[in-house]
Amino acid sequence: MRLTRNGHATVEAQRANEFFLSLAACNTIVPIVTNTSDPNVKLVDYQGESPDEQALVYAAAAYGFLLIERTSGHIVINVRGEMQRFNVLGLHEFDSDRKRMSVILGCPDMSVKLFVKGADSSMFTVMDETYGDVIEATKKQLHAYSSDGLRTLVVGMRKLNDSEFEQWHSSFEAASTALIDANASIASNDESVALIIDGTSLIYVLDNDLEDVLFQVACKCSAVLCCRVAPFQKAGIVALVKNRTSDMTLAIGDGANDVSMIQMADVGVGISGQEGRQAVMASDFAMGQYVLFTCYTLTTAITEWSSVLYSVIYTSFPTIIIGILDKDLGRRMLLNHPQLYGVGQRAEGYSTTLFWYTMIDTIWQSAAIFFIPLFAYWGSTIDTSSLGDLWTIAAVVVVNLHLAMDVIRWNWIAHAAIWGSIVAACICVIVIDLIPTLPGYWAIFQVAKTWMFWFCLLAIVVTSLLPRFAIKFLGEYYRPSDVRIAREAEKLGTFIGSQSVGTEMNQIRDPPRR
Repeated sequence: MRLTRNGHATVEAQRANEFFLSLAACNTIVPIVTNTSDPNVKLVDYQGESPDEQALVYAAAAYGFLLIERTSGHIVINVRGEMQRFNVLGLHEFDSDRKRMSVILGCPDMSVKLFVKGADSSMFTVMDETYGDVIEATKKQLHAYSSDGLRTLVVGMRKLNDSEFEQWHSSFEAASTALIDANASIASNDESVALIIDGTSLIYVLDNDLEDVLFQVACKCSAVLCCRVAPFQKAGIVALVKNRTSDMTLAIGDGANDVSMIQMADVGVGISGQEGRQAVMASDFAMGQYVLFTCYTLTTAITEWSSVLYSVIYTSFPTIIIGILDKDLGRRMLLNHPQLYGVGQRAEGYSTTLFWYTMIDTIWQSAAIFFIPLFAYWGSTIDTSSLGDLWTIAAVVVVNLHLAMDVIRWNWIAHAAIWGSIVAACICVIVIDLIPTLPGYWAIFQVAKTWMFWFCLLAIVVTSLLPRFAIKFLGEYYRPSDVRIAREAEKLGTFIGSQSVGTEMNQIRDPPRR
């Protein structure tokens, strides 16, 4: 802040000002100025396809370089309270080949400056070798930042004289003319024409009477591609078509910058993937990456009501009740034998081996619940809703029986929670299928009257829980823990005195004959 306030008094101050000027100008951010209740106060919001660029522009604004206006020919930046206009003489947007972005600005002092930002591997190849000390210092700083896990970006500036700019401008014009001539030759031959428009051009098109022109041109093209557009511009394109035709509009997106477009369209589809779930939460239909067993459709076998009630009613109460009321040992046993706390101190109850065993067991149970009904009804005429009811009930039964196998102290509350949840799940499935307006109407009554339904339910329960039951039985019978031995002694009312816990357990199992 101290350097930027000094203007161009020193070399360091000049470099600081040019650094923040580069952050504010070398981007494709579109500033949106909105009025407030106070006529003297206005808010500026920045829209762009890259959240990184938004962060950089906000950072420049925090240091007094506020981007106010952007057009295809100029930008306006409020530099510490002074409005300055810069003519955009050239612009090269970021691409994967150059790995950098460049903008040529005509400054208010009549100088021409080239601002560049990009990856260090790309920027060092175009830097002037005479600034070797600056390059070495920058490399050390980049290494320190990257060692701390931070993302790095190199920013550079160079003044251009008239001959350098004219040479670049003529080369650029020749390349642009060659591209236009090539497109014209293709058009002259009633080939299919595609329209490509970027976000900078859309700034003017969507704010005035050019919307109708864009719509007429787009209707005559076989494809329209909009690139480098901000989220509100995506929504504007959808509104452009939606407001001028009676056709339904469909928008598909997978990221947060697609939310406005999805909400504007008549039908919005969100894809759940690496970009998060913002698009899914704002969409009418959600689509995952793996839909092999639904014939690549967006239909789901389990109803939305069952999906919600699964965590609210079907499985929540047993877990809460057992977690609160169940306990390993009584207070007297623990006070008499404090060495039993060593199980927790040695992490025997939650080891890495137990974690992987639980993960494998979870995958096994999920596979049994899904594939047994799938293969049993393969080739049949059963509908998806009926199969979904079977999956829902089977999952609830397996989860609650799984929990029941781990209950140590049974009481009437535990019985009511576990068995009551299974009954409640069946009742809810029946009630949902009794509503004609919901998908799956009468499905449970059609599928539950067949023997295959009950056979699959029994096969799922046995197949899912048998491996866990067998391992649990063998482990506790042949290699019981100290807590298990003490629990047996407490249950049988046997006193554990000076003898070892293991010896006492053997006497409990095989009492001496008299």
